[in-house]
Amino acid sequence: MILIRNLKIFHVTVFLMGISLFSLTGCSVMQTLIDGSRHEELNDPGIALTDEQIEKYLIDIRPHKDPGPHFRMGCYFQQRNKHTLAVQEFNKAIKLDPGHVEAYNAIGISYDALGNYVKAINSYKTALRLNAKLDYVLNNIGYSYLIQGDPEAAVDFLKKAVELNPNIKRYHNNLGLAYAKLRQYDQAFVEFRHTGDEASAHTMIGKLLFDKGSYDRARQHFALALASNSSSDETKNRLKAADTLSQITRQHKN
Repeated sequence: MILIRNLKIFHVTVFLMGISLFSLTGCSVMQTLIDGSRHEELNDPGIALTDEQIEKYLIDIRPHKDPGPHFRMGCYFQQRNKHTLAVQEFNKAIKLDPGHVEAYNAIGISYDALGNYVKAINSYKTALRLNAKLDYVLNNIGYSYLIQGDPEAAVDFLKKAVELNPNIKRYHNNLGLAYAKLRQYDQAFVEFRHTGDEASAHTMIGKLLFDKGSYDRARQHFALALASNSSSDETKNRLKAADTLSQITRQHKN
């Protein structure tokens, strides 16, 4: 079960510099379990268990020698933002199988959601010690550093994720955001270009600069986006806003 922190598809949202950055929650990426069996019943959002029902279920179930049921239950809780319960189940899976890379990755995501960043980083690093070539774990630890305000560390891990799997757009997006946080906008543009066309990359850079109050530079990128065959009303409106705010800023300086 591959769990990756992502931009558009998944449930946990963090706002960074005015740009929405999304992370994967537990086992929502793939609809099959590690053993290949289906688990729609665990992913069905129509199933709404009360906390009392969940606690009763946990009391009633027999202890498992197989880590799989605990991992799946952890995913169930994680998908419903019950991260404390998810951590408990992932820990049970890890106790039964200390080499359970997916459980270390998943528990890292829940620790991030709980704001326990030290344990999150330790969990990701444990997964990487078990397998240093897991691009999704490298992305997740980079994401964790990014939301903690450490873009330099984020870049180090996200670059490795991109190198291992350059075809995943979400890795390029997160790396672009990390570069932008370091004000390395040329590198950020290159990464955003991998997620779409030139117009969308200029628009993304423009948004980031606009949110930082760099209205002149923002308007340049919005204008380039429109010149690159973008007809987005949002981009047009942002260009107008950047023009207005840029003029106001210049007037105050004078």
